[in-house]
Amino acid sequence: VWPADPLAARRADVETGAALVRAALRGRAGEPGDPGEGAVLPEAEQEEHDEEVAGWAEQTRLLLAERAAAGRAPQVVLPAHLSASRLALLARDPDELALVLRRPLPRRPLPAAGGPAFRDWLEQRFSAAPQLDLPLPDVPQPDLPLLDLPQPGAQEDGLDGEDVEAAALAQLQRRFLASEWAGRRPVAVAVALQTPVADLLVRARLDAVFRGEADGRTRWDVVGWRSGSPPTGEAARARDVQLAVHRLAWSRWRRVPLADVGAASFHAATGETVRPVDLLGAGELEALVRSVPLA
Repeated sequence: VWPADPLAARRADVETGAALVRAALRGRAGEPGDPGEGAVLPEAEQEEHDEEVAGWAEQTRLLLAERAAAGRAPQVVLPAHLSASRLALLARDPDELALVLRRPLPRRPLPAAGGPAFRDWLEQRFSAAPQLDLPLPDVPQPDLPLLDLPQPGAQEDGLDGEDVEAAALAQLQRRFLASEWAGRRPVAVAVALQTPVADLLVRARLDAVFRGEADGRTRWDVVGWRSGSPPTGEAARARDVQLAVHRLAWSRWRRVPLADVGAASFHAATGETVRPVDLLGAGELEALVRSVPLA
């Protein structure tokens, strides 16, 4: 039979229900009802009808609440401890931080591209650095030999993945040895510190700290090692927030004026050292923490 009846076997029930609704509407509007339809339901059917209507009302309320919540920024309770990298994520994308804290998931592995190996190499290179407050000997920094490896991009010569990775590391090493940091000795390497920011205790891992003299005063450089190129936009702002936390942590731990502590980021992919200006101070970092939508 065509056209097919969309209600099929449900037609009788649907028409009965429609007639009851029309009768009820006429009764509420003060219109005379149709005695044949019966404006008043039996008690048992009325109770069943009321329960069904209540269920529709509850589902409608939940759907409207869900739609309203979708238009608001996600809320989150900040933990008592937060890493400097998470604080940097707060500066870059508060909504993403809220989602990460509400529903933490494993992070997707990223290609190493020599990054972890580069940091390990630097820590080994600086492992003989003197401890804090010990005099720095005025001796040249010995050059460590580079790996004798082909450059990246030589896959056509039959290099496998490990060879390409080692070649990438060698390139990062060359860029570092040509930088201003190759001839300097750090006074601290891979220092783990914590410092309070607003109501949080922020964890920071400082890659290296260098000491120098300028205008008759002791100056400090907190340096972060990065294997990639300098970021731009929001990613650069996030990096600067992380450097600001590291700078503040060192200033407080060493009890030196914040103005005497600088921060820099060395990007081995290009050999550039970036020294951000106008890094956030303690008050500005606290304002950043308080800007997160709290549940």
